[in-house]
Formats: sequence, structure tokens, C-alpha cells
Amino acid sequence: GHWRTGTTYAWSPLDTIPTSEARAVIEERLRLLLPGARWTLLAHHAAVRPIVHGRKAVLGRHPEHPALVLFNGLGSKGALHAPWCATHLAAHLLDDTPLDPELDLARRFPR
Repeated sequence: GHWRTGTTYAWSPLDTIPTSEARAVIEERLRLLLPGARWTLLAHHAAVRPIVHGRKAVLGRHPEHPALVLFNGLGSKGALHAPWCATHLAAHLLDDTPLDPELDLARRFPR
């Protein structure tokens, strides 16, 4: 099988060009995680991970396009926050439960 590994949290340079420095960091982490394992690098890619202001999830209906519902901005801790956020958004959409004001998409559109 093939596996993917990564990432770094380098802010500079902020581009999609793979660097030997980032590759070395990821390979060293892999060696620490899997001591003695043999592996072959097949490809090395780079990307920019987008973030949202405040580093909190963004949930809810778009105020100008109510058919559009957003569930985004979970960041690097998404696997931890996603179940609660999904349940919270579902309750909002199905039962009209108010969204947590800190997560509500509407906070980004002052009236």
C-alpha cells in the first residue's frame, strides 16, 4: 500500500513549492514515528493550508444565499471538533436551534 504523511507549519515562504528543509523535517518525524521501518518516497508536494480569522469553525446559512450552508474552518484540530460542530449545525438546520455566536457565519456579515 501507499501512505501519505506530512505536514510542516512553516509560514515562510508561503507558497506551493516543496523545499528540501520541509522534506527533511517530515522524513525525520516519520523515522521517529516508525523506527526501523523501511519506506520509499514516491512524491513530495507542498500546499498552503487556508485558515479563518479567529481559528474557530464557521457554520451556518449564508445571509445572502440561504440555500448555501457553510461548515468549514475546522483547522488542524478538525477531527476533534467536527463531530460536535456537525451535530450543532444539524440541530440548527433541523430544529432551528441557535448557533453558537462564535461559530455563526452571520457574525462575518455585520448588518
